[in-house]
Amino acid sequence: MTKIIISVKDAFALLISAFPCIVEQLLTMFVMTVSLMFAGKISGEAIAAVSMINTVIVCLQCALVGFTTAGTIIIGRLWGAGKRAEIPNVAFWVNTLSAIVSLILTAGCLIFKNPLLNLIFAGQSADFIRSANNYFIISVSGIVFIGMFNSIAGCCRGVGDNTLPMLMGFCFVLTDAALNFALSGTLKINGIACAMLISRSAAVFLGYALMLIKKSPVIFSGAPKKFSLNIIPKIFKIGTFSALEQFIFQIGFVIQQSLFMSFGVMFQAGYQIGANLNNICNAPAYAVGIVAMEKVSGALGRKDKPEAINVYKSVRTLSFSFFLLLSLAQVAFSSQLAAFYTSDANALIYGKYFTVLFGILDVALALFQGLSALLRGAGDVKYTTCISFIGLWVARILGCSLAFKITGNAIMSVTIGISADFIVRCVAYYIRIRSGRWLKKSAL
Repeated sequence: MTKIIISVKDAFALLISAFPCIVEQLLTMFVMTVSLMFAGKISGEAIAAVSMINTVIVCLQCALVGFTTAGTIIIGRLWGAGKRAEIPNVAFWVNTLSAIVSLILTAGCLIFKNPLLNLIFAGQSADFIRSANNYFIISVSGIVFIGMFNSIAGCCRGVGDNTLPMLMGFCFVLTDAALNFALSGTLKINGIACAMLISRSAAVFLGYALMLIKKSPVIFSGAPKKFSLNIIPKIFKIGTFSALEQFIFQIGFVIQQSLFMSFGVMFQAGYQIGANLNNICNAPAYAVGIVAMEKVSGALGRKDKPEAINVYKSVRTLSFSFFLLLSLAQVAFSSQLAAFYTSDANALIYGKYFTVLFGILDVALALFQGLSALLRGAGDVKYTTCISFIGLWVARILGCSLAFKITGNAIMSVTIGISADFIVRCVAYYIRIRSGRWLKKSAL
C-alpha cells in the first residue's frame, strides 16, 4: 500500500513539473485548431487543403526534429553529469545545423512545388489545387522558423527550463489568433498561412530575447565559449534515428491521408477534425512524455537508474488515471467538440465518430507516447524507430488497406488500422521497458 501511495505522489509530481510543457503543447495544438476553425468557415474543401498541406509541412520538419531531440538528450545528460560548460557548444550546433537544413528543405519545396502538389491532391479539381498553391508557398517559407522554434525549446528543456518554451507558445498562439481574425476574411486560406508564418517568427525572436535576459545556461556557462566540432557526430548519432523515426511516421501519415482522401473529401475533413481534437486532448500526455524524457536523460547522466525507473512508474500511473479521465471526457463531449470545427453536416458526422474512436484509444496512446519518450531519453532511438515503422506502416496503413479490400467499409477499415497501430506500439514499448535494456544505453 505504501508503494502505491509513493507511486501516486511521484506521478502527481511529474504531472505538476510538466505543467509549463502541457500549457505549451496545448497552445501549439490550439494554433492548429484555430487554422482549421477558420478554414472551416471558408469551406469543407478548405479544411482538407489546409490539413493536407500542414501534414506535409510537419513531415518536412521531421529532419529538424532529430536535432531538437538530440539537443534535449545530450544537454540533459551533460546537465545531469554536471558538465555545464559544454552545454552552450551543443546548443550552438543544434541551432546552426537546424537552420541550415531548414533552408535546404525550403529551397527543395519551392523547386519541386508543382509535382508535389499534384501528387498530394491527385484527382482533385484544378481550382482546388490552385487555392492550395499559395498556401503551400507561404507555409514552406516558414520552415526555418519552425526549426529555430523547436531547437530553442529542445535545448531549454535539456536544462529543465520548460517555462521559456511556454512563453514562446503564448506569443505564438495569441499573435496567430489575432492575425487570423484580421487576414482570413479577405485572404482566405492564404491569410491563415500568413498568420502562422508571422506568429511563429515572432515567437522565435521572443525566445532568443528571453534567453539573453535570463542568462540561460543554454548560452551562458560561465566558462569561455569553445565551439568545438567534436559534438557534431554525437548530435547526428541521436538525431539521425530520431529524424528517421519522425520521417517514417509522417510520410506514412501523408500516405494515410491520401488513402483517406480516396474515401471522399468529407471523410478526410471529418477524420482531421477527430484527429485534431485528439491531439488537443492528448497534449498533456505528450508533454508528460517530453518531461519524462528530460528526467530520464538527466538521471542516467547522474547514473541514477532507480530514478529513471521511478519516472517510468510515474508515466504508467498517469496513463491509467489522469489520462483515462481525459479519454472519458473526450468521448462524452464528442458532439459538442466536433461542432466547434464545422457546420457541414457530412463532415460533422465523420468528425463525431473519429472523436469518439480516438477518445476510446487515448489511454493506449498516452501510455505508448510516455514509454517511447523514456526510451528516447535513454538514447534507445533505434528501437523506437523500428516500432514506429511496424506500428504505422504495417499495422495501420497495410491493415487499413487490407481491411478495406475485404470489407469495402471505410469506417470499419480505418478503425481496425488505427486500433492495431496503437496496440502494437503500446505492447512493444512496454516489453522493451520491462527488459531493462534501455537503462544500459549511452547517449554520449
